Amino acid sequence: MLHIPQKDIEWYKRRPGYYGMVQDNLKKLNDTLEDIDMTKDQEKTLVWLAGNDTRTIDNIIKARLERIICGR
Repeated sequence: MLHIPQKDIEWYKRRPGYYGMVQDNLKKLNDTLEDIDMTKDQEKTLVWLAGNDTRTIDNIIKARLERIICGR
């Protein structure tokens, strides 16, 4: 399960609204990618990506769902 490392939470909370956005993005990613085994490095990359605009996360999710539905 993707989450912000405990040691980094204060850094994320320093920016107004950022911590909540990252948490929302991580929830979306967890809901979509829950069946995939990932390495620690892959998890770190997705946590980093969760700090990007919500549209970025929505596009990752869309690509994952298209792969599931269309078999691509």
